[in-house]
Amino acid sequence: MKFQCNMCKGIVVVDFEGDMVSCGMCGAECRVPAPMSDGVVIDDFLIVKKLGSGGMGDVYLAHEFSLDRKVALKILKDEISKDEVNSESFIREARSVASFNHPNIIQAYKFGFDEGVLFFATEYVQGETLQDSLKEEGMLDELKVLKIAEETVIALRYAWEKRQLVHRDIKPENIMISHEDGRTKLMDLGLSCLGGEADDGDQISGTPQYISPEQIMGTQIDNRTDFYCLGATLYHLLSGEFPFKGNLQEIVKQHLAEAPRSLKKHRPDLNDNTVKIIHKLMKKDPEERYQSADKLLKDIIKTKSILKNSCKSKKHIHVSSKEVTTHFKTEKRKNKKDESQKNKILAVLGLVLLVTFGGILLLSTKMLNPNKAEEEKTEVNEKKLDPKTKAVSD
Repeated sequence: MKFQCNMCKGIVVVDFEGDMVSCGMCGAECRVPAPMSDGVVIDDFLIVKKLGSGGMGDVYLAHEFSLDRKVALKILKDEISKDEVNSESFIREARSVASFNHPNIIQAYKFGFDEGVLFFATEYVQGETLQDSLKEEGMLDELKVLKIAEETVIALRYAWEKRQLVHRDIKPENIMISHEDGRTKLMDLGLSCLGGEADDGDQISGTPQYISPEQIMGTQIDNRTDFYCLGATLYHLLSGEFPFKGNLQEIVKQHLAEAPRSLKKHRPDLNDNTVKIIHKLMKKDPEERYQSADKLLKDIIKTKSILKNSCKSKKHIHVSSKEVTTHFKTEKRKNKKDESQKNKILAVLGLVLLVTFGGILLLSTKMLNPNKAEEEKTEVNEKKLDPKTKAVSD
């Protein structure tokens, strides 16, 4: 076993485990780690932590010494590595991925045998699988799913055109979304095979919830097989449910003989084109499915465009409504202001008219009764006379 010294970061080589040993480079006492635990070195890779487990092996985040980069290190389980069929499948995956260089397919770095284990180093993508997304969200946004579908089909088209390769295990767990750029990454080609091949024996290759009828029947497969698996995957992403439910036998029978429940029953909000695409992908007869990736891509891109334009129209209507409301409120405030000014003017005019009318009325009264006015004037003057003057007079 090889592991990294915690003090000097040198490589320590031992032939036992679970005890202390002195580092040959710095002399520090180091505890020998358990196999495949943090700090263990496999070939050119230092295990950092365990990321997860699959049916055939465990996946670790590791550091590649020579190129100073993070990698995903897949290590075949001991019990699986002893099985010739599973070992061949693991090797086939490594060779398949190694022959590809595509932005939507996980990039292979190195494959080999070291410390008694088969390992396979690939590109490390910091992100989440669609299985993780389903657990978190329940069901996914329609436009997001169409983008995933588009990029997955592009990856499948590349694999088919380059090597006539059929993935055979398209499912949410094998599709990852990068947190860095949002790109879709197709993973795990362990069940992949060349088009035209058929399953031998009684073992079915694939995942029951997403498997195609021809995989179940053991007949020849091609790229249309992956289309069916993709259709079942998209169905799950949009509805939050598997296309078919029940025990294994019931699910297999439904894949062979029953159409899945309409997506509209789960999601009435879905665009009709989206529903048509997915149900066409899941036709029992491969001849009734899409016959090429190009035709499928054309329909997906067209539907994406329709949805985007629909979103823009709704946004435009919303903005226009807001503008109308704002304009109405502005006009309303303006009308209130004009009305207030009008009331003020009317009040002033009313006051002026009242004063004018009062003056005219008073003047008219004096002109009509001049004697009364004179008598009032004399009376006033008499009241102003001195009391003594009044007494003498008397």
